[in-house]
Amino acid sequence: MAKLHTTNKYMRIAADLRHRIMAGELTPGEALRLVPVAREYECGLGTATEALRLLVGEGLLRHAGRQHGYRVRDRVLWASTPPKIAATEITCPHCGRDVEVGVVVLAASG
Repeated sequence: MAKLHTTNKYMRIAADLRHRIMAGELTPGEALRLVPVAREYECGLGTATEALRLLVGEGLLRHAGRQHGYRVRDRVLWASTPPKIAATEITCPHCGRDVEVGVVVLAASG
């Protein structure tokens, strides 16, 4: 799993899938279906959906319809401006603990 620690499981799942896509482990056109993703990461369908939708928003996946799930987008569409991941530590105002959070920074298209 990628070394990005966050408080939200869907962000950890998205970080791992992002790493696998960028590394070429998941190839363009490859299908990612909701139930198998949820099983692999031992999470609920809602959490898996949030992770996959995050990657759709970043341009790494596309939704191929209800029966076909999600597909890895062609590398040409994102290789020139991959998202950057920044991690920062903040102090929770409620409990006082330090929490590391991740932020995905997308390049502007134009």
